[in-house]
Amino acid sequence: MMNKIEANLKKQVVTVEAGVNSGQINTFLFKRGYFVPLGFARLVGVSGLSMGGGAGLVTSSRGLSVDQIISLEIITADGTVIDASSKNNSDLFWALRGAGGGNFGVVTKLTLKIYKPPKCVFGVKKSYDNQFSANIFYTFQSYLTSEQEDRSVFASLLINEPMTGKTLVDFLITNDIDSECEYSLRKLQTMFPDIAKQDVKVYDNYYDVVNEKAEETEFPPFMLPLCQLTVNFFGHKRLSYNESKRAMSLIADAGRETSMYVFGSGGKVNDILPTETAY
Repeated sequence: MMNKIEANLKKQVVTVEAGVNSGQINTFLFKRGYFVPLGFARLVGVSGLSMGGGAGLVTSSRGLSVDQIISLEIITADGTVIDASSKNNSDLFWALRGAGGGNFGVVTKLTLKIYKPPKCVFGVKKSYDNQFSANIFYTFQSYLTSEQEDRSVFASLLINEPMTGKTLVDFLITNDIDSECEYSLRKLQTMFPDIAKQDVKVYDNYYDVVNEKAEETEFPPFMLPLCQLTVNFFGHKRLSYNESKRAMSLIADAGRETSMYVFGSGGKVNDILPTETAY
């Protein structure tokens, strides 16, 4: 079934076979006091996610999942087993991280970096009526492109949320120092001053928020079967206030079945040279 997992805690690495999914590796590592930066959904395969990018809760502080790959094992069309890393078959190693693993053979094993989880975890959620969506969207963009933004924060915005039709801001603050979490919260409140005490949740540990976010990606039974069409793209320009209003108007005109999800992916990601991986 290709679902074997082995961890070397001294070297802080984990090796997984290609059949392992995110939920399985999370459970394995959490029991040992570690984690690997992945996405949100539990059933997504680690290999496909990692080789294709992989944004998640600690992207700003730890980077994408693709940035965690140390080495890969791949079987080529003629049956040759090849180990690829920065030291061995480096060109192939570069290509496998972002250029489509299936183009070069079948990846059977990956080794990734692992980390101790952050000690301090704050969650912030605030819901707004959609009449305020343009203001919130513009402020959210301003936060992501301002000096106020920091690497301790995962920031996301959901406009026209399917269940309520409202606009939802969702921030996750992670750090090893409680005072730094509190400082990051205060910075958020300078740009979103209506965030109140009841909008803030302090988690006992990082594992709890990972499981909570995973559950949020899983549709409840009464919503199945469900067809969802998603279009993804990177934005490199902050929209003006008038452009933000126009974007929100288009979403409103499309009705309750159309939503827009926005999240920041800067921080550590910007430290990775564009030439370092094919991604």
